Amino acid sequence: MKSIARKTTFILALLLLFIIPNVHAESSSPAIAVFLNEEQITFDQDPLLVDGNTLVPFRTIFEKLGYSVTWEEKKQGVSAQRESNEIHMTIGSSLASVNQISYILDASPQIRDGVTLVPLRFVAEASGAAVTWDQEKHQIDMMMDKNEAPEQKINRLIKGYASSKSAHDFISAITRSTGTKNNGYEVKGITFDEKGKEGMVEYTLDYWVNQPKLINSSATSKESMNISIEIKQKVYADEDGNWHLSPILRDREYLVVPK
Repeated sequence: MKSIARKTTFILALLLLFIIPNVHAESSSPAIAVFLNEEQITFDQDPLLVDGNTLVPFRTIFEKLGYSVTWEEKKQGVSAQRESNEIHMTIGSSLASVNQISYILDASPQIRDGVTLVPLRFVAEASGAAVTWDQEKHQIDMMMDKNEAPEQKINRLIKGYASSKSAHDFISAITRSTGTKNNGYEVKGITFDEKGKEGMVEYTLDYWVNQPKLINSSATSKESMNISIEIKQKVYADEDGNWHLSPILRDREYLVVPK
């Protein structure tokens, strides 16, 4: 019996050697600092890191970015409005919408200790901010520059749209495919009107589609294929200088090119 007790004690001691350092490492992990235009944002609850994604209290981040916010109790949803920019998210849902375009979130909004948390990068980029992560400082920097060239803003807009749920749904609909995968995008050119508030962007979306039934107006029976969608679409700037894709169908022309 003494031998068994000694063995048990020895095993427990070994386990503690592995467990205790891990607990200590988590508790000593530095808090994430968040800056907007080089000014640190103070949150009532520290930013939370979930699977590599930073979540922050929704009201603070939205108000710092100039939004008015609404909490919808029945729908468990968050709505934010800044001029013509609208963002909607729902607790526990991986889907969000920005100006009627749906996106798939890397991390869903959630409630912790009574506080609603939302994914920081998504909110910032949907608001026109450039986001960078400084590993050494454990710091997130958001920069909003109203004087940033519109070409850069539109390029970032297309980059986000290329992997959005709306883009996947659009390509599934025009090819009648059962599955899609984004392989990239390229902005070919941008032209503006005289006032510089509206324009036309030409870009391509490269996608893999599964079991497509239609390529442009021709039927197809391919098991799967890679395609490039050449698109011309109207874009417009809001009062804050952020650019948006027009959601109106007649403002978009496209051609599917098999690869």
